[in-house]
Amino acid sequence: MKLNNSDMRRLMRQMGLGAQEVIDTEEVIIRTHDKVITIISPQVVKLSIQGQTLYQVIGGTEKSSEQKPTAKKEESFAVSDEDVSFVATQANVPLEVARSALAETKGDIAKAIMKLRST
Repeated sequence: MKLNNSDMRRLMRQMGLGAQEVIDTEEVIIRTHDKVITIISPQVVKLSIQGQTLYQVIGGTEKSSEQKPTAKKEESFAVSDEDVSFVATQANVPLEVARSALAETKGDIAKAIMKLRST
């Protein structure tokens, strides 16, 4: 049984499937931990199936390159004055020592207190 395009669309509508082409797509970039795949001028179709959205990437020119491992970025976080005060009180240390311990433990209050109590 061969379906033409209009039959396929009607069948998809009856099943609750929606398809819409993403117009003027220039490129799709897929990044993994060790490589980058760039697909230039692909046809992209957005599918809606049972409340979930899927993107189908078709054709185009593929370029693949290895991604050099980079040093992990320092997670930026703000240590609140409340946390510093709490750690300083619990470990019986000055505020700056408590702030430093919180920075070393990436904001983990329990680890900071245990670290300060063990020294």
